[in-house]
Amino acid sequence: MREANVFRKNRAFYSGVILTVVEGLLSGCSYLSIYMVLAGLSEGSLSAQRLGLLTAFLAGIFLIRLVIYAAGYTQVQLGGAAVSKGLRLRLGDKLKQIPLSRFTQGQVGEYVNTMTSDVGSYEKILTHSSGNITKNAVLAAMLVGFVCKVYLPAGLILFLVVAGLIPNLWLSFRVVAKYGVAKHEVSAETVSSIVEYIDGIQTFRGHLLYQRKGISIEEYLDMPPIVRDAYIASELCELKNPVTDTGKMLDIFKYLLKQRR
Repeated sequence: MREANVFRKNRAFYSGVILTVVEGLLSGCSYLSIYMVLAGLSEGSLSAQRLGLLTAFLAGIFLIRLVIYAAGYTQVQLGGAAVSKGLRLRLGDKLKQIPLSRFTQGQVGEYVNTMTSDVGSYEKILTHSSGNITKNAVLAAMLVGFVCKVYLPAGLILFLVVAGLIPNLWLSFRVVAKYGVAKHEVSAETVSSIVEYIDGIQTFRGHLLYQRKGISIEEYLDMPPIVRDAYIASELCELKNPVTDTGKMLDIFKYLLKQRR
């Protein structure tokens, strides 16, 4: 996969966003029904038959909105997941090209967070926020345009109110740029410490087995996790309290149950 195509959105994503916008536009039909009922009451022309037609119209609109929303939500989820999948594959290819020395000199947590937390956050933006942001932007633009057409001064006031959101957005980006980096560094350092601690435990266990059983570190790491735990439990039980084979197996079983909990 080429680098230029990693962040490219697919057809499913764009179609899902479009369907989300259409669903938002149809939501205005609810207010249209209310307006028609109020207009009928003011004119004295509201009847039971007309009220039934408006109710059926509103129910049909809600049904159509439900179908469109379900289809749009599903398409956005599929499209965003496909984009994040390509991004993870590309990052995996890049991770394979990093020299092993970087895993000791640099922050291991930086790589782990990038592959997990950062990509997950980007996928969440694509699948949950992008459609709503686009829908709200389109509805705001249509509302401002409609009010400007009906009464220009009121439309200009509404435009200034909407434009007043831009400084707030700029401030939000600045806050994230300042404090988000610090949070990311703390998270990376914490993950690095956890990884180093786990690696140290694995090395210690492998060294213990090498001393007592002649099993190398490579052989120990190639073992399934349950076999590793069995070997370690066996050696620890023998060191603490040498017992018969039956008692030893019982202690090993208790140790494994404790580890799994």
